Order: sequence, then structure tokens, then C-alpha cells
Amino acid sequence: MNKTLVVGRRELTSTIGRTSFKIMTAIVPALGLLAVIAVFIFQAVNTEDTPKEKTIGYVDATQTFDSAQEQGLVTFRLYDDQEVATKALLDGDIEQLYIILPNYLETGVVVEVKREERGVSIDTSSTATLRRFLVDNLLEGAVSEQQIERVGQPVDLATVEVDEDGTPVEDDPLNV
Repeated sequence: MNKTLVVGRRELTSTIGRTSFKIMTAIVPALGLLAVIAVFIFQAVNTEDTPKEKTIGYVDATQTFDSAQEQGLVTFRLYDDQEVATKALLDGDIEQLYIILPNYLETGVVVEVKREERGVSIDTSSTATLRRFLVDNLLEGAVSEQQIERVGQPVDLATVEVDEDGTPVEDDPLNV
């Protein structure tokens, strides 16, 4: 057993004493650090600091929302037909599509139609812009009790994902 320890100690000291071992011991962590730094630099370069203009399409079955279409850098574009609006979404003419259902004033349900995507996407800025658009239109002119109630909770969003043909991927909340 004593000879085994002597041989093991000799192998360990000869391996640690080699120049190649010392170089590799320093290079591997250095390369890892460089990779992490490169990722941070790449993300910093590709991050947009200035917000960009955005066009959101909507179909208004209530025929209530036809003004206040400019909301900062976001422009709301009215479509008369859901199929035309979905095609505009698929063609990239608009970045998002909302369908304001005929019973919106009673239910507050607005359907978001979006392209099928992998993973989870949470875009709270668009929801806030939609809320502002709805409130601005609701408060314009005469205000009814339903509209006042709707100001408190302007949207109850339902989402439909469509494939490349414009067909809903799952259950379609548009069939109300």
C-alpha cells in the first residue's frame, strides 16, 4: 500500500509540474470568462435603446373605437374585416391584431390574434397602450353607465394563435 501512495504522489507531482497542465489550467477559465463577456457585449450592441414606431391593427365590431388612433409611437389601424386584418398580421403589415367583440361594452373581452410562437411572450407595454386607446375612445363625447364601468376595467383579453394559413391553432374565442 505504501508503494501505491509513492507512485500516486509521483504521478500527481509530475502531471502538475508539466507546463502544458499549467497552461490548460489557466486557459479553460479564461476562455469561459471571454465567452461570458462576448455574450454581454453582443446583447448590449443588439439592444435597441430607442423605442420604435409600431402599428397595431384592430377590428371594431361595436363601431365605437374610431378616434384616438395615435397613442405615442403606436398607431392603431382600423380594419373592417377580420380576415383582411389577419392577412395583414401574417404579411407583417401590422405587429399585433385585436378584435373588439360586439358585446365588448358588456363583457370587456378583446381578442388578441397573434402568430403562433414558441415559448411564452409577455408584452405588457402593448396591453397598456391598448387600455389607453380603449379608454380614450370610451370617454370621448357622451359617456353612458356601461362606458363608465368599462373605464375601470377596459379589457379582458383572450388570445387566438393562428398558423401560417390564418387558421386558429386552438379553441377560437371569436365564436361567442
